[in-house]
Amino acid sequence: MSIIDRAKSIVSGSQDDTFRYQCTSCMEIFDSEEAHMGKVSCPQCGDRNVRDFA
Repeated sequence: MSIIDRAKSIVSGSQDDTFRYQCTSCMEIFDSEEAHMGKVSCPQCGDRNVRDFA
């Protein structure tokens, strides 16, 4: 989800429950329905060291 799409969903009042993360180990960018980074693992390598990707 792009930053523009996030802004549109906030302004319109609808909340998309998908969050974009990037793995700090393999640099994979992926979407997850989990809001807490501590509960997310990379689907590519399985590492739990991820960060928000905007």
